[in-house]
Amino acid sequence: MNDTLNRQEGLNAVSRVLIRCFASCVLFLILWFCLFIVGGESGYRLHSRWFSLSRHEYDLINYCGMGLLKICNLLFFLFPYLAIRWTLKRKIREGA
Repeated sequence: MNDTLNRQEGLNAVSRVLIRCFASCVLFLILWFCLFIVGGESGYRLHSRWFSLSRHEYDLINYCGMGLLKICNLLFFLFPYLAIRWTLKRKIREGA
């Protein structure tokens, strides 16, 4: 009984960490998008000095990076969070 409670508390702690990581990643994505929209031209000028990039390549790198970050955010933070919450709800229903 005590081991089960410790396991549930541990899973609750992990789920809280996962949802915070998910939220912080979403905020980072929003910030990245806003900076890309507002400062896109100055960002392009800065990076084109270092690398030989066309404007199309710069935009493509940013959009692909945002897409990859979204997929990783869902895969590594949201889906495990949902799986843990679903498992905990099922354990509570079975115990009640």
